[in-house]
Amino acid sequence: MRLISVILLSFCLFFQLEALPLLGSTAPCSTECSRKLFFLLTLSLLPTEKKDIINFEPGKTYVYTFKIATSNFGPDGDKEGQVLKASGKAEISAVSACEMSIRLKEVKLDDGSGKEHSTFKENLENGFTQFGYDNGVVTGFCPNFRETKISRNIKAAIISHLQISSRSLEKSQFISEKDVSGNCVVQYQPREETPKFVIFTKTKTLDGCSKRVKQMHRGARPMSSLPTIGKKFSALSSEQKCEVKLVKTGVPVTATCEETIVVSEAHWTNAEDRLSVRTISSVEHESERPNGPEQMTMPASQMMHQELFFDHQSDKPMYGQKLDKAYLDEIAKSKPSERMKLFQQLVNRVGGIEDVATVASSLDNVQQKQLFVDALVMAQSEPGMLWLLSDQGTKFVESDPYFHKAFRNIKSVTLKMVEVLPAFLDKMSNSEAALSVGALVNQYCMENSRCAEKESVQAVVSKLFAKIPSGCKAEKVQEVANALLAIGNLGLALSAQEVAKLKTCFMDKNQRQILATYALDALRFVTCSSQKDISVNMLDTSYPALTRIGLFHARLKCLNYDNKDELVKLIYQVKEETNSQFANFVINKLYNVLQNGDAKKPGLNSVLAALPDIRNIIYTYYMGRMMPVHQGSACYKNKMFSNQVSRVFSTHVVFGTFSPLPSFVSINMAKESLEENIDLLEIGMYSEHLPVLEKFFGISRPLPENKKPKTNILSVYVKSNGYAIMNAAEIDIVELPVRILNRLKQLKDRAVEYQPYHIHVPTVGGFGLDYKCSTRLLSNFENLQ
Repeated sequence: MRLISVILLSFCLFFQLEALPLLGSTAPCSTECSRKLFFLLTLSLLPTEKKDIINFEPGKTYVYTFKIATSNFGPDGDKEGQVLKASGKAEISAVSACEMSIRLKEVKLDDGSGKEHSTFKENLENGFTQFGYDNGVVTGFCPNFRETKISRNIKAAIISHLQISSRSLEKSQFISEKDVSGNCVVQYQPREETPKFVIFTKTKTLDGCSKRVKQMHRGARPMSSLPTIGKKFSALSSEQKCEVKLVKTGVPVTATCEETIVVSEAHWTNAEDRLSVRTISSVEHESERPNGPEQMTMPASQMMHQELFFDHQSDKPMYGQKLDKAYLDEIAKSKPSERMKLFQQLVNRVGGIEDVATVASSLDNVQQKQLFVDALVMAQSEPGMLWLLSDQGTKFVESDPYFHKAFRNIKSVTLKMVEVLPAFLDKMSNSEAALSVGALVNQYCMENSRCAEKESVQAVVSKLFAKIPSGCKAEKVQEVANALLAIGNLGLALSAQEVAKLKTCFMDKNQRQILATYALDALRFVTCSSQKDISVNMLDTSYPALTRIGLFHARLKCLNYDNKDELVKLIYQVKEETNSQFANFVINKLYNVLQNGDAKKPGLNSVLAALPDIRNIIYTYYMGRMMPVHQGSACYKNKMFSNQVSRVFSTHVVFGTFSPLPSFVSINMAKESLEENIDLLEIGMYSEHLPVLEKFFGISRPLPENKKPKTNILSVYVKSNGYAIMNAAEIDIVELPVRILNRLKQLKDRAVEYQPYHIHVPTVGGFGLDYKCSTRLLSNFENLQ
């Protein structure tokens, strides 16, 4: 059986390139239809007169069965088999004329392993996702931060079958249709027509799509931009062909889509190194019924955009209106399911912090409290935020496990909010409070360049440092790690006393590695003079390799003409440490500077350009330790990445969020992180890490074919600057508190596949989540540092 990641690539490509009919961050999920807005959003070549093609009746739920299956083919055309399947029922409810919701039921996931993927199934079937739909055009897709990426992608794949942009199905025509791939030209062709039905096909090639669309969802940081097909992968071709049977002025009866993707990148030298992936998906109308109470209203937590909280007639925010008792009485008397709907109007009427407190005191269950918090965070008005940071607010949200995840995505941070953060940090017992506070201050500082001069900001930094015990001897390692991580994320200048305290977290050679790593990351932002003494420790071979790498990374910005002697000494030290982990990291970093840097710019580039002897050492060392390059596909025939992409991707997931840590942290995370309910995790690295991997695993060649794991693989890659290529914070089973090498050690004899550029260790589940190959195809390499 060929590498399982080849198979999983199929779903990754299907969900990412074909499935998401999103219109960017301004797409509405509005309760009102706007023909003007409709034409602006679709950017279509349609006539201006209204002509209904689709007619989902408000107040009705339409039940569809759905099936999705993938197969892959090698260059010889041999079929690998339909190895990934998803099926179930999709309940699509028309809440209003163009406000829709989708909910999945009876979901079955089959990857050939025979395992029950309960985690994914539970999330897929948990709750509604709202989307905007205007006469056949999907105008918005609005998931929330509580919903995983898998759930959003599968729902969006189903919704995409309902996208019918053409206003005339009687003749063949080309339409500009907007989806996640960008503005794509789609050909609509009539195939058959009866008095009741019309059957037509729509064909789309992704090669010519322009203006790629970013997916935005409420409550989480923006996902990475998906690539424009053809920019980096000129030989990548993809065609999607759908056949739709439609009730005239009614609803789609059936829709079947087949998409074939052919991959052949320019620097894959062998013509046979191509991979074809075929995805066949279908939806079929089964029944319809009146909406139940739960479908008649939409939870506030499902809303995404602030436009929802505007008065659509005046287009002005409604914040500041006095909250009257009659409206509170209406909420109190309503049924729980009806009350959900009222929350989306509630924040419009909040005039001050007292009003927020009044509303909060009227809520009587956890679900309602969560919805209210979601509404406040989404609205991001100052009264609501100040109440959440108050004594009453902290007690209100303390039991909500999702609160901090949402709180760290507040973008409207005022000085008044920053002023109450020190007290908030004292009151919150949750160890993630430090991350929330750090994120809020960081957001404030992004908008205020002189924020470090504010007393309130300095007070927050002092509170974070107060969580670091004397000598960094931590009993509560998690709490101290979070505080160090928050300090590093702030990136502010630190006092001499604060720098000294950071140093206590890595000067001890027996310190917990995670504390040393986070402290060194924070040290990157202090002045060069404040950290000059650490160069001695960097050259001390008795320190742990990861600590030395962190010291080098912190010191890197200071290796210029003023510290030329320090750089020379470092290179000669590395020359003596042939093939050590530290030496490999330093040489690889400096080699990349030589390859990609501008010698005319001041700093390390120009210093290296002026030192030919040092350059020769770097080149000789780098080329001498390079192993033979495996040209070809990272997925097909078990071949590895070409060294032309000399980037390091790290599996770095902490507390369900991504922090801007250097790539070397991946090794540290590998040593100390693994959630108990995950069997194994994949770590993707490049050849510069080979010596340490060989030493650790005690192997130097791939395992025999019959020893390779046959279970799925879960892999999350992160750019070297810390931002996720695929946002794993939204994948429940990847939310790692901090504890991976010891666990991997126990598993190495059972299922480790070693290749020059990767270690593969099987993991539980992984449905549609193996990005080992799709990262190569879908990530923006030009943006990686």
